[in-house]
Amino acid sequence: GCVWFRAEAAASYQCPDMKEAAPVPDTISRYDGSAHLEEASYVSVYMLMGLTLGRPGAFHLAATRNGIPPGLTTAMVAKDGTIWLGSDTGLYRFMYPFRLEYWTRDSGLETPSSILRLNNKMFTTTSGIVTLSEDRRSWRPLAGTGPLGLLTTLIAGPKETILAASPQGVAQLRMDGTTLARADRFETRIPVVALAMSRDSKVWLGAKGIFRLVKRGNRLALHSENVADDDVADLQYDSARDTLWACDGKDLIYRKDGQWRHITAKDGLLDASCGTIAVHPDGNIWLGYETHAFALIRNPASDHVSVVNYTSGLNQVVSNGGTAFLGVDGRGWLWRGSDANYVANPTAAESGEWLRLDQQDGIPAVGANDRTFFSDPDRSVWFAVSDTIVHFSPPDDFATHFPSPPVFVS
Repeated sequence: GCVWFRAEAAASYQCPDMKEAAPVPDTISRYDGSAHLEEASYVSVYMLMGLTLGRPGAFHLAATRNGIPPGLTTAMVAKDGTIWLGSDTGLYRFMYPFRLEYWTRDSGLETPSSILRLNNKMFTTTSGIVTLSEDRRSWRPLAGTGPLGLLTTLIAGPKETILAASPQGVAQLRMDGTTLARADRFETRIPVVALAMSRDSKVWLGAKGIFRLVKRGNRLALHSENVADDDVADLQYDSARDTLWACDGKDLIYRKDGQWRHITAKDGLLDASCGTIAVHPDGNIWLGYETHAFALIRNPASDHVSVVNYTSGLNQVVSNGGTAFLGVDGRGWLWRGSDANYVANPTAAESGEWLRLDQQDGIPAVGANDRTFFSDPDRSVWFAVSDTIVHFSPPDDFATHFPSPPVFVS
């Protein structure tokens, strides 16, 4: 082990292979306050007014945006990597050191309804668009997007552009916020507008009906597909199979080889509105109803559709009981936003065994915002809860291995 030294506003350490003590970085040790050290075989926890983790020479400082509570008094490292924290306000678990971060209204957010990464920049919706600052501390307005109003949907458009939509219209933007083209207002009875882009760069819009957007100069013309009879709550494109999926009221419809087909209650869907869709790499479709229920649809684009409905939530009285989002991350794990956030690998999801994530796990708020799940290429996930955006980078065995360390509190 190493020996650690603490003065009023400085700190240092010396390990067996070191000839002399080395200072703890000033960015960590400059705070006044007492120190506490908990050392495990793989990590040291060094407490000041914040929480510092790492090995000698490689430190990370945790702050409130990592979920650290005020008034820390003690800490303990469990075998599974969980850090237990004692503070003036109670006992806390720091479940995923430096794998979870979040931002709230104090960071420049309002009520995020869509999240997008484009060329290593993060964007989300508000009154216009805001972007994550380079130091990751705040979200700042994207110049020129304020007049777009309260946006509901962002997707990556053709040639590194952004497509932004609300019930008041659609705009195609450069990454600097410059407007390239706009579409006139269209009819919709729901507050969310769905967008998707196929691999041939065709852009699709779901409102009251489904439309293809065609850019003509600085205008986006809407060409109706004349297929959806109801409001379209979600659109998702399966690039591997060149298939566009859409919610059409209580039906699920899809476009393949230029033809539209329907999956309805006759095929096993519940008599409930379709609210959100997730396309799994194995070709299966997961559908979230606008009630506390969801469905797995196997062989969806075939003559042998199989629908399995999961309805246990219908018997529960909870707030935020609908299915706010379903998503698939880079590992193929499924994420579900509802009264809390849930994650499962495909086998567990099919068995109805989901891992619940809530405030006990560091998620700062309960529930989920509609259709805000974003799967990052680095395998991390983003989602929004109320006025908060959460970014989580789970370990590789997260959805299959989740031990609870034995802890005794006196």
